[in-house]
Amino acid sequence: MGFLKVIQIFSIISLFLVDGVYNLEEGSSYFFYQRPVYPRDCQEVLEQCTTQSVSGVYLIRPDGYDEAFEVYCDHQVDGGGWTVLLRRNDNNSAEFRRTFSEYSEGFGFLGSEFWLGNRRLSFLTNQKRYELRIDMVNSAGSSFYITYDLFRISDEWSNYKLISTGQYNGSADNFITQCPSTISPSGDCASPVPSQPTDCYDIFTSGITEDGVYTIQPTGWTESPFDVYCNMSHDGGWTVFQRRVNGSVDFQFREWEAYKEGFGFPSHELWLGNEKLFLLTNQKNYKLRVDYVDRDGVPYYMNYDLFRVGNETTNYQLELLGAFTGNSDNFITQCATISPSGDCATDCYDIFTSGITEDGVYTIQPTGWTESPFDVYCNMSHDGGWTVFQRRVNGSVDFQFREWEDYKEGFGLPSHELWLGNEKIFLLTNQKNYKLRVDYVDRDGVPFYMNYDIFRVGNETTNYQLELLGAFTGNSGYDYMAYHRGRPFTTRDRDNDAYSDNCAVYRRGGWWYSSCYTANLNGDYSDSGYSGVALNLYYNTRTYSLRYTQMKIRPV
Repeated sequence: MGFLKVIQIFSIISLFLVDGVYNLEEGSSYFFYQRPVYPRDCQEVLEQCTTQSVSGVYLIRPDGYDEAFEVYCDHQVDGGGWTVLLRRNDNNSAEFRRTFSEYSEGFGFLGSEFWLGNRRLSFLTNQKRYELRIDMVNSAGSSFYITYDLFRISDEWSNYKLISTGQYNGSADNFITQCPSTISPSGDCASPVPSQPTDCYDIFTSGITEDGVYTIQPTGWTESPFDVYCNMSHDGGWTVFQRRVNGSVDFQFREWEAYKEGFGFPSHELWLGNEKLFLLTNQKNYKLRVDYVDRDGVPYYMNYDLFRVGNETTNYQLELLGAFTGNSDNFITQCATISPSGDCATDCYDIFTSGITEDGVYTIQPTGWTESPFDVYCNMSHDGGWTVFQRRVNGSVDFQFREWEDYKEGFGLPSHELWLGNEKIFLLTNQKNYKLRVDYVDRDGVPFYMNYDIFRVGNETTNYQLELLGAFTGNSGYDYMAYHRGRPFTTRDRDNDAYSDNCAVYRRGGWWYSSCYTANLNGDYSDSGYSGVALNLYYNTRTYSLRYTQMKIRPV
């Protein structure tokens, strides 16, 4: 074919919204459109601004990229919408003998010779499925092109590896010879793999023993095969479905669909996706290994001899988690570890009697609770098996401006300030006979406790009435809860107390008010020594604001 005179590499996509565009052609003008969202590639530029379907420089912002940047959009070739990644011509205006860092950031001028930058390419090609087009003109002036129907590169963590090119087509020879999904990190093509590996173990047993990104298709997966990271160096054939390294991938502000579909990069931070995880773990019997490194740099691991996730109908329930071994504590104390049948623990006492004696957050499912199991804080160190349903520490969680549904559903964090939720408390206290313990610390730092030998809350029809509150013992000097025995629950939007006004508004928190209280552990948290609107207990006709409270239950 001879030497190349001009090369342009394109990648396509579909997108929306133009925030700014200028055209490099002679006589063109500058256009600016004020929009709240940038298009993610040139295809979306074209779709959002069809009246300006001319080639030129536009602003885009791929998913996850920190800021918008300029790209050259070709709207003439094959329907338009092509994002140009590279251009070379015969004027040698740009130097391409560059360092890794320079290729990462990009260089050149979009109107002439340039390389867009590997970092930008990694974000671009991982947000959608892209086609790659290479246009060439040789020294004789003849034009050629090549297309590849699936183009994708990895991130910096794996040195921007060419993960996929897809099927070749065009008028020139296929000069990008890529090992479709089994290229080894050394750059050599890996050994042949099964035509359709269902997991990394299939690839490992075919003779491939090098860690890296490979393509699999689990049984039942009807879409295109997908990439996973295979750990081959430790026992061999591990399929990685989660990894955290440096916080570069957001795990916090993700919704159901994101966790269902998966996000991140196989070679770096990722969540593979709940649907993939379900299909993977239901095609064979799998074991689970969790590796982690603490803040002191000490590595640990946890092994479970059986691991399975349910389908979306079960809300991707952690159905099976087998026997634990490892060099760390068993932090994944999940329902299936309590009962071989897969039944969840009904309270913290079930977990305690199974042999787990460490305080922490665990998952339970009380009798009658039809939704997904939920997390609770279990106090194992004091007598053992206490389920915590209320805690105040520093006022960081609002208890005051909460309405009926808030107190019904619960709020806060199990490991910090919380109200577990009236519906959960009702189901918990009606499945067995429970006793109640209230711990609190006054403003002088003195700890107290109150014990009641029976405790039960009614259902919503009774307005979550404090139905049973048994005999009192403790070192508080007074039975502060007795005044609330038999009282329904009151919130600022549902007044069930005996007072002429609404005690939840007056005393700033939902509670089993009478008219109004001698104990109000859900009141407005205050740093003052005495307050009528703080977290309160009456004694000696004075209202003391408390520093700390915790309410917990345990079977009798």
